[in-house]
Amino acid sequence: MILTAGLVEADTPLVLTLNFKGGTLAENAPVWQVKEQIRQERAVKTVPFMIAGFLIVFFGLMIALIVIARKPLSMDETTLPPSTNRSVSPPTDYKPAVAAVLAARLNPSMMHSLATLIDLAQRGAVSIEQLPGKWYNHNRFELVRQPYSGSLAPHEQVLLDALFIKRGQSIERIDLSEYAQLLSKRWSDFSKAIKLEISALGLINPERKKKQTRVIVAGVCMILVGLFLAVGMAIFVMARSSPISLPLDQLSSGFLGGFIAAFGCGVIYIIFAALYTPLSAQGRWIAGQWNGFSKYLKDIIALREQVVRPDTFSHYLPFAAGFGLGPQWAKSFQKRRSTEVPTWFHALNAQDADGSFGAFTTFMAHSSSSASSSGSGAG
Repeated sequence: MILTAGLVEADTPLVLTLNFKGGTLAENAPVWQVKEQIRQERAVKTVPFMIAGFLIVFFGLMIALIVIARKPLSMDETTLPPSTNRSVSPPTDYKPAVAAVLAARLNPSMMHSLATLIDLAQRGAVSIEQLPGKWYNHNRFELVRQPYSGSLAPHEQVLLDALFIKRGQSIERIDLSEYAQLLSKRWSDFSKAIKLEISALGLINPERKKKQTRVIVAGVCMILVGLFLAVGMAIFVMARSSPISLPLDQLSSGFLGGFIAAFGCGVIYIIFAALYTPLSAQGRWIAGQWNGFSKYLKDIIALREQVVRPDTFSHYLPFAAGFGLGPQWAKSFQKRRSTEVPTWFHALNAQDADGSFGAFTTFMAHSSSSASSSGSGAG
């Protein structure tokens, strides 16, 4: 039907009147409205079952997690005194990366590898050279492999192999920008080597490790099962071509809520496993000591602590880098103007002391930024 009106002045109302004969209009609502009304009525009757299914599964799995967490270990752990809040010297003679991972409660990250890199540089196995800048990159640095006959810890060997062996052939130089990418290919080996070294020190409780692994496996299974079954059940409930009996619809909605709860609980299980450290009581105590030492380094950076040792900057530099304090550590000593650039760092303008230290500070910032941006993925 087309209605046409002409000669209608502006702001003048136009009234249309349509007269229909009796019986020409449908007395019942359209089919789509009827279906929508039925769907809404069934939703009111099925949503409570979905909520009930969700709550039953959620609280059931949470109670199971609490039981697992509170289950006593058969191995009695020694009760140790509280860790000191602040230690003014390294509490043990561990390698810098081992100490940093221990302080992180056995959760290695790419940042921890910088502790190893700088420690190797101080021991003469690696050097860092500043390169002339380009229009797209003004701050360029190269890592250079140096002849080294000293002993290497397993994680140190993995780091050197990851950086300086390409396609089975040894290379001498890599650009700093390649550091994270190269190490990520061998990250599992590097992380495993550090954990094995910590385990060899007797700082890991095997029972706590097994419990952590079981919780992780359970969490992953819940996520996968909950995800696939929830999606499948949602398709079954919402995309069916014809109505099903109300009891079956209520039952399927209850299962859907349970599957959603299983998925959410799986995420919670994995978070719990990440926070539950497999370290033994002694390991947790030593980790607390190292965290106290990191607070001491932060006080030095903030100028709240006087520098006593003349070699404080270089001696604690690998630990500062492992704790994620490398750039701040370098900037703090640059302000003091009483520290020389490490001999293993070669700036373009080596004659300019301020410029050389500024280049070193830039190197620390770039290496830390590269490690932190790739750390979560590697972990």
